[in-house]
Amino acid sequence: MKEMPSQGDLHSVSRILQDIRTGLLNLLWDQYLFLRSLKGSLSLTVAVGDIYPVLMAAFSGLRPIIFMGTAKSNWYYPYSFPEKFLLKRFCLATFARDLPTTEDLKNFGINSIWAGNPMMDCFNITGENFGVKGDNKIIGILPGSRDVAYRDFPIILSSLEKLSENLSDPLVFLVALSPSIRVEKLADSSSGWNPELSDNRTSGIAGYLRKSSLEIKLIQGKFGDVINISDIIIGQAGTGNEQAAGLGKPVVAFDSEGKEKMGWYRARQKGLLGDALSIVKPDGESIAGEVIAILRDKNRREYMSKIGKERMKEEGSIDRITDEIIKFL
Repeated sequence: MKEMPSQGDLHSVSRILQDIRTGLLNLLWDQYLFLRSLKGSLSLTVAVGDIYPVLMAAFSGLRPIIFMGTAKSNWYYPYSFPEKFLLKRFCLATFARDLPTTEDLKNFGINSIWAGNPMMDCFNITGENFGVKGDNKIIGILPGSRDVAYRDFPIILSSLEKLSENLSDPLVFLVALSPSIRVEKLADSSSGWNPELSDNRTSGIAGYLRKSSLEIKLIQGKFGDVINISDIIIGQAGTGNEQAAGLGKPVVAFDSEGKEKMGWYRARQKGLLGDALSIVKPDGESIAGEVIAILRDKNRREYMSKIGKERMKEEGSIDRITDEIIKFL
């Protein structure tokens, strides 16, 4: 699989042009030829994400098609009329990411089935607590899976220093690292912090970052456990932020582009998660201030938790979706 410079975020002309220069058109053609080679050998095609895989499957002759739509929602970025037309034209059934979107597609005459949000089934909780004791406030950190994580991480570290200065509670900082993020490179981006990387990662601890009395645990392969035991999340992730909100964790994020107007990606996530997500300025003081405000306000924490669970639904949807798909075979 060839990775494009945009890493899939194509909401600007400059990024699209950059991808084209890097070989996007050749990649699309190769994908089409591969799918075309499968024609006649499949009983059913399941397209996941946005409208693009539906179009590729349809034009390659891979039918019937079932669509699992995870990218769009009536909460913020609803399907357009042309997209609804294509879904109705090409798809045997669709599974939307939330109930309002499901109902909207049904009203257009699309066979849309509500079975829950599959993102909540895409991580495991093993019960690992990383040696954390019960009287600590646990701050979970999701740097994200893209290269901007290395740029954003120093801002997050600054917020952790501010938190330790302004909270009297004993604090534990757990960083859940995506498989695409290199521990060594993240440590290199942490100027002023002393890294200690671990070769024994049975508990998921890939290393530590230390500065004075502060210690941050770097965790790999235990994403579900990190968000499960955290009291609050500082999150620059995409799906990870949504999954954390779905587990009832308040999420604080920032738009690292530093513009006056919120960027498309973070604005979209705010639309999807509503008040389960708080977006602040990209500086340590703003992030820490919001985390402290949420931790000190029980009513707000409970409200954010409630909204997150409502927007993302509970786990178990993959089994329900599978049962529905089997009916079409």
